[in-house]
Amino acid sequence: MKKITLLLMLFVTSLLTSQNTVSVDASKTWKSYVAAFNVSDGNYAFGFDYDFAKNKSTFTGNVLTMQPNFAIWAENAASWDAGWFSASETPNKTVEVSGFVEDSSLAGSDLTFSGNLDSYTIASGYTVKAFIKALDPGNNYATVTNKTFTLTDAVSTFSVSASASELLAGHIIQYGFSVTGLIANPAEESNLGSVVVSNPANSSQTATYDLLESFNDTGLEGAFGGTSAVYDADPTDANTQVVKITSTNGSGEVWQGTNVILTTPYTLTAATQLSMQLDVYSTTAITIAPKAQGGVDGAPNAVTSVSHTGSGWETLTFTFDQTLDNQGPANGDYSDFALHTNWDTSANGYGTPDGRVFYIKNLKGLPTTLPEDPAPTDAPTTPPTRDAADVISLFSDAYDDITFDEFGTT
Repeated sequence: MKKITLLLMLFVTSLLTSQNTVSVDASKTWKSYVAAFNVSDGNYAFGFDYDFAKNKSTFTGNVLTMQPNFAIWAENAASWDAGWFSASETPNKTVEVSGFVEDSSLAGSDLTFSGNLDSYTIASGYTVKAFIKALDPGNNYATVTNKTFTLTDAVSTFSVSASASELLAGHIIQYGFSVTGLIANPAEESNLGSVVVSNPANSSQTATYDLLESFNDTGLEGAFGGTSAVYDADPTDANTQVVKITSTNGSGEVWQGTNVILTTPYTLTAATQLSMQLDVYSTTAITIAPKAQGGVDGAPNAVTSVSHTGSGWETLTFTFDQTLDNQGPANGDYSDFALHTNWDTSANGYGTPDGRVFYIKNLKGLPTTLPEDPAPTDAPTTPPTRDAADVISLFSDAYDDITFDEFGTT
């Protein structure tokens, strides 16, 4: 019996720690590497470890400003070194200058690297990417995983993810940014622009959690996929009504869950916050998958996951900065909400229905006000002119309306 309990504890612990989320963080140790390529043929020429400060990457708090590399030009312009220049002021190398955090403790777990894109003014000859990499020290440090997100002026957030199977134990894990383009003339700095990224304002210390729905006999739209969702008494307070959710056991769809009706819409953006809260009661450890839906003006649906320890009522905070179920991250205003009853973080997908029973109340987030539909600007059609004796008018206001008590039903 003790062995079974220990195995269950280890399994639960693995579920609770199998998803890592990181962002732009100045408190980390940032390293750098330069990969140089020939302008003439695009082939790789050489590479070397570099000083992060020389990247022209500057932190102000958790805000990072990235620019083209000017230091290589400045350090080699006196002799117009042939390794970098084919003639005076004519560079012969394009460089991919990476700035990254190296943290091998992230190996063996799903990982998402995300944040705000606050400004994108860098010149068109340069490409900026966020990345997650895994290097194999047993194979001459070969890059075995390289997941990227290209930053452009068309987006306001970035997010790149890699699964546990892509970040194997024993590999070196890196996440960060690369700026690729010609080595740059310091005299042109004012013309070449920059890219500014930052840590999303989604921590529990700065987020706003106003009540969107109590679930006290309101808010329940209906279940799907084999889930039952009904109003029931709070298991700890018979005088309070909440929603009881029951999963099927071994049958039904893996994506089963319940939809919620909200009278108060909410907003989820990296510039404001990407997190919400929900009170969940369970006596067993479970992982569920909240979903932001009903996006306004093209805001994408977003799915995330959150785990419960099985200790009764817990206030769970979940953040829509991930890309789960091919959805998200969230970015915009939302009018609806759904809750998938079972998420398997070890498989990065919906889990097999297991008959779990849990309760929910008090969905909270950052409320917003949606714009009203504009009033029509076109005048109504003018009624045709008829002899009043030939007209029976109900609501026209152009003729005398008749009086009536009810419409006929036959």
